[in-house]
Amino acid sequence: MHKQHASPYYASLHTGYLLKTPISLISHDIQFFNRRLRKGQYFFSDIKKEGILLHDSGAFELAEAKELSSPERKRIAGLTWTPMLIHKANLA
Repeated sequence: MHKQHASPYYASLHTGYLLKTPISLISHDIQFFNRRLRKGQYFFSDIKKEGILLHDSGAFELAEAKELSSPERKRIAGLTWTPMLIHKANLA
């Protein structure tokens, strides 16, 4: 029997075990996802490479992920992480 919890941080598994794990859903349309793949953004490339396909209608096709050079990866990482680090530093 599954125990019910009011907290959104608990997920009841089919085995009956409870995990204290926050769950969030990210949703993008196929055009957005493919644009990010073509730009070589690692988050979307990793999803395509390591994700688990739950359903395939056959109506859409994922773009090929662009391979980034080391300087390109560094530039994108700077764009992604620098604003967040500055924001956190200002909060401290």
